[in-house]
Amino acid sequence: MTRQKATLIGLIAIVLWSTMVGLIRGVSEGLGPVGGAAAIYSLSGLLLIFTVGFPR
Repeated sequence: MTRQKATLIGLIAIVLWSTMVGLIRGVSEGLGPVGGAAAIYSLSGLLLIFTVGFPR
């Protein structure tokens, strides 16, 4: 991996991490604290399955 690619990945990680607070707050206001957490974890699990696949 080149140095520029690693830097870009690091910057993208910071941006994604910083948007999580707003996302969690918005979803929790709409669905409530338990429903919001359940929705976020469910969607995260589906995204993980589609990107990485099932464990073997």
